[in-house]
Amino acid sequence: MRNIIRIIAPSNTMSDLSSELIEIGIKRLESLGFNIQFGKHANNKFLHMSGTVKQRLEDLEAAFSDPMVCGVMAVFGGYNTSDLLGGLSKLSTSTNKWIIGYSDITALLLPLINHFNIQVIHGPGFASFCDPNFFSYSSNAFLDAIKGKQAIYKSPDFFSSDKWYLRDKYGPRVIHQPCKWHVYSAGKVLAPIIGGNLDTLCTLIGTPYFPEMKGKILFLEETTGNPGPFQRGLIQLRHLGVLDKIAGLIIGKFPVDSAVNDIHFLTSLISTLNLPKYPVLLNVHCSHVDPMLSIPLNKLAKLVAVDQPYLVLNYTESAI
Repeated sequence: MRNIIRIIAPSNTMSDLSSELIEIGIKRLESLGFNIQFGKHANNKFLHMSGTVKQRLEDLEAAFSDPMVCGVMAVFGGYNTSDLLGGLSKLSTSTNKWIIGYSDITALLLPLINHFNIQVIHGPGFASFCDPNFFSYSSNAFLDAIKGKQAIYKSPDFFSSDKWYLRDKYGPRVIHQPCKWHVYSAGKVLAPIIGGNLDTLCTLIGTPYFPEMKGKILFLEETTGNPGPFQRGLIQLRHLGVLDKIAGLIIGKFPVDSAVNDIHFLTSLISTLNLPKYPVLLNVHCSHVDPMLSIPLNKLAKLVAVDQPYLVLNYTESAI
């Protein structure tokens, strides 16, 4: 049985994590049935990154070419994953694999959605598993995604966005309640789902790596929750025609200290876009807050934006 996860650092170096946190992450993934390996250069430091482009690509290529590796997991994001795009055409794998990450890793995930034998998943990276208080909602969603299991998700009634890694003994987490997914525009849609970090997605515009959006459910999340850059990114997608092409829209939950965390502020901001009539769901747990969904990209999903909204991932005809 292939159960090896290879941890790589496509942007920021893993040396920013303490050995204590790394050990917590290893033990948690081992408790889920995996063996953990690390890319050769994951702990390196070159300028503000984990290595040169050549070194980071070497780790990525080694992970995909190893027949014993079942999955590839980014440590976390950063700002420079897009350095690697020119080398993605060289990736090859003879066995099915998945790759998971979020934030700046969006620049790696989206170009790989049609790559043979690779299932691309937007979800928690290794650093998230290093949280001693990692939520079961996130863990269950991760296992569902990598197993290709159809799963129905509803909103948890809480969220957390604290800097737990800076606290004494790394916790406990600061929990905020209530927290419900918010229906901005009601409706139901069945379509492939795609998306990721808005800022990173916008850096792909005008390149061969920007994905086809027509007829898809688009989900977007932002890092800091600064309303200015967030609105700018949405307007950029509006000018590109993306917001007219898609079949549904999901906006990820914002950190508690963000102005956009206020639902009245967020709905007012969204109203400036003059969106077409399709389902729009806000405050979904697919962003820089915990717990966090794992979303298989370009797979069928069912977005149900009603009084009790839910999201079906890896949809099959037997789904509710």
